[in-house]
Amino acid sequence: MIAEFLSNDNIITDLNARTKEDAIKEFIEVGVRLGKITDGTSFFQKVMEKENLSSSGLEHGIAIPHLRDDCVEDLFILVGISRKGIDFQAIDSSASKILFFIGAKKNDKRYLPILARISRLMMDEDNRDDILEVANAGEIVDLIAEREQI
Repeated sequence: MIAEFLSNDNIITDLNARTKEDAIKEFIEVGVRLGKITDGTSFFQKVMEKENLSSSGLEHGIAIPHLRDDCVEDLFILVGISRKGIDFQAIDSSASKILFFIGAKKNDKRYLPILARISRLMMDEDNRDDILEVANAGEIVDLIAEREQI
């Protein structure tokens, strides 16, 4: 379910961003380049409004910023790795090193099940550790596809 939305183009193995805002901008630039987001400026503003209400930083170094909006062409998932970590105001105060970014149209019924599936996948410490250890985008896609089957 997750892996079918991933390819090497959807993975940023070394995020340049050091702040939440810059990470979200970096993801949105990829989404626009891939033709998934039609209005990057508007999408950024809406994601940040949502982040200001409730941060997408989870525990154990995970963040999953996400938004349903009509400037999304079709559901997409992007993955970013930050070796130093980014402050997403996580509930355990940990810096986020593995980030999933999800965008979908407002009425897309796949959105919540995918969000839940990513959350479950990232609850497993081995999955988190293994994603941080792989060397390239293709290995991340393969790892997620393999672990989803378990």
